[in-house]
Amino acid sequence: MQHDRRRSCRALPRRTHPYRRPARRSTYQATVRLHTPADSEAARASATYGRIEPVDSRTCLLHIGADDARAVTFLMGALTVDFEVVDAPDLSRELRAAAARFNAAAGADQ
Repeated sequence: MQHDRRRSCRALPRRTHPYRRPARRSTYQATVRLHTPADSEAARASATYGRIEPVDSRTCLLHIGADDARAVTFLMGALTVDFEVVDAPDLSRELRAAAARFNAAAGADQ
C-alpha cells in the first residue's frame, strides 16, 4: 500500500503563529492621502497598513485602521512618502503632538 503524502497533509489542522491574533476590525479608522501613485512601490508597501485607493496619477488614499489615533500615528511614521490627513481631526492632533516631540528630540529649537 502506497502512502499518499498530499492527502495526509490536508487532514492536518492549519497551524498558526502562537503570537498572531485573529484578524479583527480596527476600532479606529482614518483616511490619508499619500503623495505617490497607487501603483508605486511606496503605495504597495503602505498597503501593509490598510487599503489603497487610486485618486489620480500623483496621489492615492490609504484607508488605515488601528486601536486608536496614537497607533495610526505610529504606523504613519513608518511611511516613506509625504501624506495628509483627509478625515480624522484627532489623527491630525496626534501627528502634531508627535511632530513636536520629534522636533524637540532632534534639537529643532537650536
